[in-house]
Amino acid sequence: MAIVTVLNPRYKDDRYDLAATYYRHPTGAFERSATCRDPQGVPAPRRSGSVEAMRKAYSSGQVFTGWRLGIPMIDLRPYLEPELNMHNARQAFSVRARLLDAGRAEAARQVIWFTRSEADMQRRVLEALSVMDRLLSGGPAPAEFTDRCVDAGGAVNAAGPSAGDGILDAGPPGACTRPFPLFSSPRMVAGESIKGDVFKCALKPVTQALRDGSYPAGEAWTAPQQAWLRRIFPHGVCDYSQPDQGRPPALERNR
Repeated sequence: MAIVTVLNPRYKDDRYDLAATYYRHPTGAFERSATCRDPQGVPAPRRSGSVEAMRKAYSSGQVFTGWRLGIPMIDLRPYLEPELNMHNARQAFSVRARLLDAGRAEAARQVIWFTRSEADMQRRVLEALSVMDRLLSGGPAPAEFTDRCVDAGGAVNAAGPSAGDGILDAGPPGACTRPFPLFSSPRMVAGESIKGDVFKCALKPVTQALRDGSYPAGEAWTAPQQAWLRRIFPHGVCDYSQPDQGRPPALERNR
């Protein structure tokens, strides 16, 4: 068995609207406080996720931990970073980071293909299926089973295991990283890794975060700004050096 994962962010099914209606939150549950941008205003109440629900998601196999992929995979997606689209290219490397954290043997099963043009997707899907068919027919892996990026004209910019360098390591950008740069996320700016595998973070006091390097070096916080931050996060801010609080203890012990 093998998979070719293809992202089509333009596709929408009527069932999405049905699910949204079924799971709709109470009116006002996520409305922004009218004075949220005013330092003297009242911050919107904080919400807390259900640890029980998170642990059930883990234990039922709904969370990809990276411990086992087990099959070859081509992660093929259009490059949508310039649009700030929620279907961002970073997710392919979130998967890779989880695989690398669990074991490099599993990470070798995943390759990432970016294409600049959505019009080129059909051609790339057929190519990916052909590569996967040859891979599963026995013998050595086809040369095309490797990371690659394709420009707007359909030409391969670069290919090879070093094409995505500089995304998950501190090395210089690879030949695909330069023309296809990945953007960060608010949670990553706050300290979470690209893995994105923390459902519920441990907390630490704002005062500690201001001292321990959680925020960029040289970032000066005025006294009013610090007071505002404490009002917004009265129980503290995320401490991403700690494990996911929603992960079942048994799974955490086995990491």
